[in-house]
Amino acid sequence: MNSDSEEKRDRIGWFQLQLLLQLAFRPKYGYEIINEMKINDIKISTGQVYPALKKLENSEYLKSFSKKGKAARRKYYEITKKGLEAVRNTIKPMIFNLLPAVYTLLADIKKNIFDIAELKEGDKVLIFSDPIKQPLLDLARIVGYDGEVYITVNTPASFQTVNDFALFYNLEKVIKPVILNDKFKIQLGSNIVDHGVFMLFQRQQRQAAQEILNEIKRCTKKNSAVYILSTEPGLFSETFLNFFDFSYGYEQEEIMDFCKVAGLKIESVDDIQRIFIIKCRKE
Repeated sequence: MNSDSEEKRDRIGWFQLQLLLQLAFRPKYGYEIINEMKINDIKISTGQVYPALKKLENSEYLKSFSKKGKAARRKYYEITKKGLEAVRNTIKPMIFNLLPAVYTLLADIKKNIFDIAELKEGDKVLIFSDPIKQPLLDLARIVGYDGEVYITVNTPASFQTVNDFALFYNLEKVIKPVILNDKFKIQLGSNIVDHGVFMLFQRQQRQAAQEILNEIKRCTKKNSAVYILSTEPGLFSETFLNFFDFSYGYEQEEIMDFCKVAGLKIESVDDIQRIFIIKCRKE
């Protein structure tokens, strides 16, 4: 079974997630779990909680043990390693899907990337992005119907999704998905685009990030601008999410090193609300 199948198998429902989150940092007994969920305005009843806890225990997402309290012995519940992994696999895509909101809310990023940058009507742009459709739409509106925005995708489903998105906004002649294969090669000719945008929000293997940046450089014309965006690692690690070992963001020095290895000249580095924007030039 591959890792994708294992992650799907270990994802859990909303109510199970609420129970396991209650146990993420320390064991609790049943009434304590119920009380804290009610305090957090989660509508539940005793009849729901105990059968759900039993089911989670049977699935080895948690384990129980007895411990004597001040008044009597109580049954405590404790999350297991398997339970933590299930929580991680469940909330990871939720957090990942917050990135479009981050982009939309941080208007300063648009200002620095799209207003001050050299983008103009008729330009061709290549963008590597996690599934964030708003910047794709913004880019398409800037380059207009005489321009082209190429977006990398790595599955037939993603290819179709981008096509459907473009059709919905009548931008099918502007927004064009291009395949990024499993060897990190972009199915686009060399020296084709005027600008490259690399949205590196989700941390990945160093080799993969480097190869993708190398490919973006290959596809851009001489003297083209390449922009790399990433969050600081601390943006997520300062929250409880660090407990689940989420890997987002890069140190500024790491991204600058990617640029140097790719042979890109760094022109400017901005840190806007803890999101790096590094502007490079293909010489």
